[in-house]
Amino acid sequence: MTICEKKSMHCQFAQELSELEAVRAFVRFSCDALQLHQEPFIHAAELATHEAFMNIMLHGGTLESSPIIIECERQKEGLSLRLFDKGNGNFSPKAPVMPPPDVERGRGLAIIFSLVDKVEFTQKSKMCEWNQLHLFKKCGPS
Repeated sequence: MTICEKKSMHCQFAQELSELEAVRAFVRFSCDALQLHQEPFIHAAELATHEAFMNIMLHGGTLESSPIIIECERQKEGLSLRLFDKGNGNFSPKAPVMPPPDVERGRGLAIIFSLVDKVEFTQKSKMCEWNQLHLFKKCGPS
């Protein structure tokens, strides 16, 4: 049995569609650096983070000049992904139902909930000016 120390990495991104490739690359690089090498796990973490980043940009009510910070942290049982933004958006803690195939939009949150094991949202307050979307993905045996 290998015991991993708790490690984390973070990166700041502009709120632009052109950043999506860099967001996915950061998650992949972080998984590799944090010794999480399972391809299906990495793909799920990349896609969940991609969708969360898009939702913040499209629905978060964030000023375009405000960055989105992503933190990847290795924990004993998996990967913790935290996205921080300064928007005025809201988030429902319930897993949404996937819309019918003929509906063009509305799949992002359903995709996120299907790819990770835990989704939590902490809205900014007077004590902290950043919203936090926390995604947790368990990893299986390597």
